[in-house]
Amino acid sequence: MDANNGFRYAAEKLDAARRTLKRHPELDDDSIWSALHECWLGLREIRRDDLDALARSWLDGLDAIRGDDELPAPEAISKLDRTERLELYRHVVNLAEWFERA
Repeated sequence: MDANNGFRYAAEKLDAARRTLKRHPELDDDSIWSALHECWLGLREIRRDDLDALARSWLDGLDAIRGDDELPAPEAISKLDRTERLELYRHVVNLAEWFERA
């Protein structure tokens, strides 16, 4: 997949993640898992070297929250506190906007 197509696909998936989280402002476990799944689909082919420092920082923040797993188990999501859920939301929104502009 070339960078343009990869970025376009990532933008679509991150937008889907953002919409999921916006539809569920309580950021329940199911909406978080669905959003993380969309992020995983959209970002799995993206090379960090193709991102600027700001986008990499948001991706690092997202990775820190979701842990070592590419896609965390639902049980792991239930352990996220409200601050982590809001941070995850912020990273998803910022990444979605970045990929839309890229």
